[in-house]
Amino acid sequence: MILVERWRVRHDNGPVVIVSHDGKSRVGIYCAAVSCIEQIRLHGEVDVFTTMRTLRRFRPRIMPYLTEYKYIYKIVLHYVLQCLRRRQKQKSKDEEE
Repeated sequence: MILVERWRVRHDNGPVVIVSHDGKSRVGIYCAAVSCIEQIRLHGEVDVFTTMRTLRRFRPRIMPYLTEYKYIYKIVLHYVLQCLRRRQKQKSKDEEE
């Protein structure tokens, strides 16, 4: 996802096309993860269930397996932990100065 973000920034935040073999599993994971991360960035919180419900409104068969749904939670947790680590490093760096 970081590579996609970098590409978007370099190319004026244009649209991104994501394709997977069945059009629902990997695409669903990517779309859900990006939506959840954007919620965190904008609001400081995320509602994975509502995000999935919204995605399913437009693509009813997206991410049909529980393992994929659990993976979204892992991605969101990883993102939040990374943000906290960065903040902690920045805080430590600022205190040293």
